[in-house]
Amino acid sequence: GPSKDTAIPKPAEHPRKPVTDSVQKSPRDADAIPLFDGSRVFVSKVALAKAYIPMPMIYTCRVMDLVIGKDKLVRIAQHEETTDKDLIQDIITHVCKVFALRGNQLTPSAVQEFIDHKLSTLKLMPIKEGK
Repeated sequence: GPSKDTAIPKPAEHPRKPVTDSVQKSPRDADAIPLFDGSRVFVSKVALAKAYIPMPMIYTCRVMDLVIGKDKLVRIAQHEETTDKDLIQDIITHVCKVFALRGNQLTPSAVQEFIDHKLSTLKLMPIKEGK
């Protein structure tokens, strides 16, 4: 008769994909983790891992895109929306903690400069008419 190895095929594994890499995921999402211990901001662990790059300025920009969203960042840069200072502080704390784990001493003021630079760059972008 057929051997045990060939008789019953193993079911294929289906890795779970996040539905979205959305902003401020709620804590009840299985994939959501806080930006840091005690943070009120939750993000997709998968999306955060994808955003990581060992260059603080680029990583800061990617985390901003993930947490705040590109469209909202453009509106903030162009003074159409106000900045959530607590949210920015959470991003600064997260970036500093991530790089501290890697042995880099990154100051909150340095991360704030990365954020200011990104916003000043976005300020220069042309406004999209009638999306």
